[in-house]
Amino acid sequence: MSTDDNAVMYMVVRKGHSYSLTQLLSDAATAVCRVMNAYSRETMRERQFAAWRADLYRKVALRADLKALAALVGFPSHARGAVTVFAPCRRSERPKALAKLQTYDAAVADLASSPAADHEHAVRIVVNGDVPMSVGKMLAQVGHAAMLAFETSHDPHTATPWSSSGFQCTVTFASGAEWEALARKHPHAIVTDAGFTEVASGTQTCLAVIGGAT
Repeated sequence: MSTDDNAVMYMVVRKGHSYSLTQLLSDAATAVCRVMNAYSRETMRERQFAAWRADLYRKVALRADLKALAALVGFPSHARGAVTVFAPCRRSERPKALAKLQTYDAAVADLASSPAADHEHAVRIVVNGDVPMSVGKMLAQVGHAAMLAFETSHDPHTATPWSSSGFQCTVTFASGAEWEALARKHPHAIVTDAGFTEVASGTQTCLAVIGGAT
């Protein structure tokens, strides 16, 4: 097997959407959790999820029009708003329609800045506003935070308000003293980047506020 045949979770954004940045990120985080819940414990997918975890939970943001998305119907995924998140698969095993898609390259300035809708039992994911990131990078980072929340707080044998809400996530931004205070309060819920793209290794990109804490 090729050494670069990594397991990847693909996050595909629909072209031409009109969602704000925070709503797009919130929908992506929710979809990641729903994919985790639906597919990570299926016997046929256990190997893929194990390989994905071993490869630092890699995520790639892509873009597609409606025709391209229709060609991917049937491949394990969850769609939320303008984002479809696909269950992890090795590059060699991804559908041809997925392999043809291009990188999602929208800039923050391309999207509206209105806040995402709030939900009573949502997990709050906070993006570090002091770290410049592309929208695609942010999608991957909030996906990491959503997984952190899912894997540390979700018991598959016990219904919770969060699971009953469909694993709703709400994304906000914090910077300066506000971010520093949140990071001190939630040190075990911080996503620290590996430094492969855009930001330096060790950069704190976002965190998850789990269990109703503020």
